[in-house]
Amino acid sequence: MNLLAALLFLMLQDGELDRLLKDLDHEEIERRDRATDALRKLSPESLEVDRKLEAIARDNTSEAGKRADQVRKYRVAARLLTDPERVMERLASPDAGIRRAALQALLPRGGAVAPLIRGHLKDADMGVQQLALMIVMATDSAEYLPDVRPFAEHPGLYSQAIPWLVSKGDLSAAPPLRAQLERGNTWGIEHLARLRQVEDVRLFRTLMSDHVNYAIQVLRSIRGWDEARKLLAREIRLLALDGMPEAILLYPEPRDPEFVSMLRAHRAKDNSAAAYVLAAAGDRDSIPLLMRLVRHRSLAGAIGMLGRLRAREAIWLFRKMLADMKTPEARDRASYARAAGEIGGTEAEDLLIGLLDDPAEEVRFDAATSLGNLKCRRALSRLAVLLDDAVLFTRAIPPAGDASLLDYYECRASGVEPRQTREAAAGAIAAIAGKAREGTLDEQCAAWRAWWEAEARK
Repeated sequence: MNLLAALLFLMLQDGELDRLLKDLDHEEIERRDRATDALRKLSPESLEVDRKLEAIARDNTSEAGKRADQVRKYRVAARLLTDPERVMERLASPDAGIRRAALQALLPRGGAVAPLIRGHLKDADMGVQQLALMIVMATDSAEYLPDVRPFAEHPGLYSQAIPWLVSKGDLSAAPPLRAQLERGNTWGIEHLARLRQVEDVRLFRTLMSDHVNYAIQVLRSIRGWDEARKLLAREIRLLALDGMPEAILLYPEPRDPEFVSMLRAHRAKDNSAAAYVLAAAGDRDSIPLLMRLVRHRSLAGAIGMLGRLRAREAIWLFRKMLADMKTPEARDRASYARAAGEIGGTEAEDLLIGLLDDPAEEVRFDAATSLGNLKCRRALSRLAVLLDDAVLFTRAIPPAGDASLLDYYECRASGVEPRQTREAAAGAIAAIAGKAREGTLDEQCAAWRAWWEAEARK
């Protein structure tokens, strides 16, 4: 325990802390100054001191509230910085350039310093405001919603504030977004759609009828909003008749007989979106066009759809594309691995076993997972080798099960996750062996390694 912590402990024991806090509002200036100085010297690690200061600082119009707020800010700086006095001095400088420089230096610390610079959101200098806004939004905390809301209508900073407000589901962002759209600034279409307010469907309908590019933006923005798609079904259908891919993929009633007839007519003209929607409904007549799209590298989503159709006639094409001098990107090679896992059969297994040697971790991961799904015992010896593949990588997560067809069509990732190939290898061996292993990943891999060594000796 250091000297300051010991001092704090003694103070808390005899009630001295409460006296110091009370003295922040003492009638004698000297007593107020002494209390402020004493509080600044307390250990910055005490959460109890922070809580009491914060309670007093809420009334920032009183002398005690202002002093408590300053002490609280100093304590935040003291926890994070080696020279809190200098930082506080620079933040309080009358020179906006110095204030900006101080905030710029704090920026890498992100939201941890938000309590320290919160007041700078009201700074007269826009550069200071912008830096303070960036720090506050880095907290990702709803506590700062009242501080950020005014910036939704700031002429220079709305484009930073609104996305953050929308990410919190804050409906205060809706009026300024509507005003932007009514002025012809279509930047806000996606953000307004994310708030999912039914009253905005009327505005989206108007935008869709104004210009084809606006229609595309609206459709892409409502891809995951089923209610809006249903309310705009008539407009979407008219655009689908013209062959617009987004409209074809997002029409809310794709099994309607008349719509299916229209899709077949579009497919006959090599419309890839129409072929994709029909294939999603199980129409295998789309396979030839999907294979052409794969061969010409014009639609990565066609790979996954061929897997969904269990199109065994596509395996030779997958093998050819993987052997091509213009090797597909790792993302596409991973798609081939997932699709082969859905198709199955000896040829698919052979392709997947070959992909276990791919240089990209994400490809090896998906190949191992697919072999596990197929319960391919021939792959056990190769999977056992991957139990030592502990390289950490970032894997793009394929579209979720409830994602729109447009997401699958475009292979839009639903997120990213940290992974190790040995996770997939252990899972695949467990699926093939029909057993489970408990414990940490290290323990599971060691157990499966021992299991395989015993199996190989039989």
